[in-house]
Amino acid sequence: MQVRRPRLALLLAGVAALTALAVAELAARFFVPVRAPLLLQPFIDTVEQGHGADFDLVFESDPELFWRLKSGVTLPADARPFFGLISNAQGLREDHAVPLGKPTGEVRILFLGDSVTFGYLVRHDETFVEGVERELRSRVPSVRVECINAGVPGYSLFQGLRFLETRGFAFAPDLVVLEFGWNDKAHWPGGTDAERYASAQSARLPAWLAWSRLAELVIPDAVPTSPGDGARARVSPQEFRALLEEARAVSRAHDIDLLLLVSAGRFNLNPEMTEKGRTEYQIQQYLVARDTIFGPDGGPAMVDGVSAVRALLGQLSPEAIFFDGVHPTPAGHGAYASALAERIQPWLETRVAR
Repeated sequence: MQVRRPRLALLLAGVAALTALAVAELAARFFVPVRAPLLLQPFIDTVEQGHGADFDLVFESDPELFWRLKSGVTLPADARPFFGLISNAQGLREDHAVPLGKPTGEVRILFLGDSVTFGYLVRHDETFVEGVERELRSRVPSVRVECINAGVPGYSLFQGLRFLETRGFAFAPDLVVLEFGWNDKAHWPGGTDAERYASAQSARLPAWLAWSRLAELVIPDAVPTSPGDGARARVSPQEFRALLEEARAVSRAHDIDLLLLVSAGRFNLNPEMTEKGRTEYQIQQYLVARDTIFGPDGGPAMVDGVSAVRALLGQLSPEAIFFDGVHPTPAGHGAYASALAERIQPWLETRVAR
């Protein structure tokens, strides 16, 4: 009996320790609010303080993408600024599920972008993504076209490329359309998006601890720091150019075509505005598109949204084209959709003729 007592004592101590950990884990789950990752907090502040919206109604944290749309969200039609159908069960702004197995004969176009692509302040069926799908199906009725809206408010090109590599290719797109350049220039604490991502990845809990809220509370987030990081853009123009070229390379590696939509801001509607009035990010898109061929004509892989919305000026005021500095009204979305469909149609007809 004397030999067994130490073993029994150790066993009881182990059981007590495990019980204490279990109680602490339950307490952490029930009584301690979920801590927002440091890399996510600036966007939460933007959504809730800048736009007066509830972050948790629309978004959730994502270890690869910083944040993503919550799955299966529909809000009241009179809610603002987010209303109506926000996302399907896959976290896409679609009113139906998009099967990962592409049906035979279907042509898929994956749209990656920010709040402009998502369709901030418009219904889901008023976005230019939906408009392109309707126009292409009307223009080329012999083929079923599926346009997938993977736009997410607040996204930079860095996040768009991460989405493409981690989720986008699974949808087997034939064409990827990129629309970015507004959030990339934002100045957030903690360095660039690439630095924030690297820091977050290095601080991730090991797989065997990832389930634990207690471990999440005990182990602090890594704070990405670098000299002068408060004065630098999330994605610099040079990084933006490199990411565009990377997107082109990975798309080609998957035998997927690439097209850039250079979206416009209200400032671009000034008839006296010249090329010098374009943002550095718009200019980088023009330069990369110039060196990337698209369609049977071999022209640049670009749709100039600036020209598309400027064409509306004879009929509409700037206020009827843009809600604010960059977010188009339904009329603005319609201009983008028509310009995109016009550029994509010859490409689509060539694919059908193969």
